Amino acid sequence: MHAQTKQKLFLGLILFIITFMVLGFSVRELWFREDDLGTIINGLIRNWNDFIRVFSSDCRSFIVPVNYRRTEPNFISGFLRPVQNVFFTVIYYFWGFNPHAYYLVHVGLHALNAVLLFYVCSLFISISLSLLAGFLFAFYPNVSWLPWIGTMQNSLSTLFLLVSVLLFYMFLKRVERPKKWSALFFLFPAGTCYVLSLLSRENGLMIPVWLFLGVYLVYLPEDYAQKFKTSLGYTFIFFTANLKYVLIRMWAFGFGTLGRTYNNLFIRFPWLAQWLSFSDSTITKTEQSKQITDQVIDQASQNLITSVPSITSNTPPVHISWLDRLNIKICALSKYLLSWLGTLFELPASTLFEKILIYGLGVFFLFFFLIAYREHKKLLVWLTFGLCCGLWPGILAYPCSRYINLAYPFFIVMIVVGIYLLSRDTHKKYTKFLILCAWAISCLALVKGAYQNSYELHSVSRGAWEHNKRFENFFTSHTFGKKVKVILLGSPFVSDIQSIFQVGFHNLNMSVAFELFSTFAEKNSFGCTGDYQIRNVPSKFVKIPDGFRFISGDKEHCALWMQFSDHPIRFNLQNRAYEWTKEKYEINRWYESSMGKFQIHELLDDKYITDISFIFDPVWIDENTVFVTWDTQQGKYCLLSPLK
Repeated sequence: MHAQTKQKLFLGLILFIITFMVLGFSVRELWFREDDLGTIINGLIRNWNDFIRVFSSDCRSFIVPVNYRRTEPNFISGFLRPVQNVFFTVIYYFWGFNPHAYYLVHVGLHALNAVLLFYVCSLFISISLSLLAGFLFAFYPNVSWLPWIGTMQNSLSTLFLLVSVLLFYMFLKRVERPKKWSALFFLFPAGTCYVLSLLSRENGLMIPVWLFLGVYLVYLPEDYAQKFKTSLGYTFIFFTANLKYVLIRMWAFGFGTLGRTYNNLFIRFPWLAQWLSFSDSTITKTEQSKQITDQVIDQASQNLITSVPSITSNTPPVHISWLDRLNIKICALSKYLLSWLGTLFELPASTLFEKILIYGLGVFFLFFFLIAYREHKKLLVWLTFGLCCGLWPGILAYPCSRYINLAYPFFIVMIVVGIYLLSRDTHKKYTKFLILCAWAISCLALVKGAYQNSYELHSVSRGAWEHNKRFENFFTSHTFGKKVKVILLGSPFVSDIQSIFQVGFHNLNMSVAFELFSTFAEKNSFGCTGDYQIRNVPSKFVKIPDGFRFISGDKEHCALWMQFSDHPIRFNLQNRAYEWTKEKYEINRWYESSMGKFQIHELLDDKYITDISFIFDPVWIDENTVFVTWDTQQGKYCLLSPLK
């Protein structure tokens, strides 16, 4: 074994141990977060049928209670993440529901990813810069999501993708040799790992194009004949793997109702409709309201719109000049760019100083990349495209470290390779200064990230542990038979509440039905912005014929929450699923629910229910049924009197 190889193995082991110890020992008390238990329990693979189900199901369907299901997924909107459940199954059969086992496996995967990035970088640049890249990936990005076991899909996707890239590099090193057929022993495993990455999470969907560009722009010499054909031949396995993944999704979900996906996008991102209406200079009152309430437009641009006099239904449409509309869009774009840079640099943007710092770092790195890669423009284009490949999940959702986890390796590689290229050209006066600044910023980011992640991991895990205490007293003070059926009427929102009850009562066959329209409003939970609390506030459930009536005793601080992620929902009886809606609910009118009907008697701001009646269909009630609710005064779960 070469001395350099031994050095890499030793440094890689040190990197793994430090990462594992710092992140692993930051967590003491720990419990599962939302979606975790539901994803684990209902995604366990016990036989071949379970294997088929896991590889053909939207993983979100694993967390719903028995009384309704999720909206039918389609080819685009479905969450296909089966590899995660393979890992969960293995962990479960060794350690059961020990949350520390799942967390430490997750930390181990993240540490392994840092080692792989270090090794990949060491193939091209110095050991010291490669080690910096590994430590930066380990600690610089926000990894406070590691205790959320359901996010293991992120680390798995990155793991298989890094292994795939490493195998592809080994293929390229051998494909030009006399016995080039041996290179296939690396190419086909590379394609397999890429498929596994997509089946963990589809973050790397655009990687085949990135690899093709890498071969075409960077790897093959300028005068190489038939570069396009050769590049495609080298990377065809990844395009084929992508096609296989698409076929798997088609088999799992079909094309479904694509229109529903587009409709949900416009409900969730109203600014899309605003940008698409750029050419229309005359807006209606409804459109004006959408612009005013658009969350991505800052206060200055809001003032521009709200300065227009209010209009009634009999007033002609308001005319806003194209210059004003352009100004609004520039303001929105500026704030959007700030949020993205803040996420990429892991810096908040709440104060003026922080905003200046973020824009300053953006300008510095732009200048740094242009100088460092001035003689390697194709390499810069290639790495920048890779960065975009890692950012796209966040573009579809919103800037978040967890969503753009794949973007950080590209950004880190751009920095360390830039330092490496500058270090080879030190005759310019400003080169050493740029190198010093880049090293200083990287080291500061590393120290800041290690400290902040340790603190946030402890805080997040502690919060999950405290959250579990909401259930512990109820589980220890009540005993039910194996055939019990629980109807949960009134609870702070918990997505996988059925699985939590199953684990708490050690009965994985327990049936738990939960009515979404009886979710207690809680500030900063699932879109609730009002000052609503779940303890030390009065409320009561009163028995009525065939059901219960909820009455709030503090309408400003205690109510039921009829929205999900800040969007109104309704129950679709035909699909037996809850879905987003734009319709407003009317007072004293009966509506369908997942277990019967409900009637709202009092409603605040079209969001908060302070008086509502629920009537249950008899099919949900038998001698084994118990009703459970959350006591908002004492802050604990308790039993309601049975209907029969």
